[in-house]
Amino acid sequence: MIGLSIEVTALLLTILVEFVIIYLVLKEDRWTVILLYVTLINCVSLPLAFRLYNTQLLGFYGTELFVFILEVFLLGMLVQREYGRVVLSLSLANFSTAVLSVMFL
Repeated sequence: MIGLSIEVTALLLTILVEFVIIYLVLKEDRWTVILLYVTLINCVSLPLAFRLYNTQLLGFYGTELFVFILEVFLLGMLVQREYGRVVLSLSLANFSTAVLSVMFL
C-alpha cells in the first residue's frame, strides 16, 4: 500500500511541476488543454519510468532519456507546434522533475 501512495504522489507532483513549466514555455491560452495533455502523457510515461528504473534495465539516466524522448513525441503530436518549443519545455520540465526525484530517492 505504501508503494502505491509513493507512486501516486510522484505522479501528482510530476504533473504539477511539468504543467507549470510547459504552460509557461508554450504560452498556450487554454491552460486546461495543457493540463489535460500533461496528465495524459504522464499517466503513460511515469509507469514506464517506474518499471524501467526498478528493473534497472536502463538506469536513472537511461530512464530519464527514454521518458524525455517519449514525452517529446507525444506532446509534439498533441500540441502541433514546432518541436523547438516542445523540446525546450520538456527539457526544463524533465530536468526539474529529475532533480526532485533525486532529492527524494
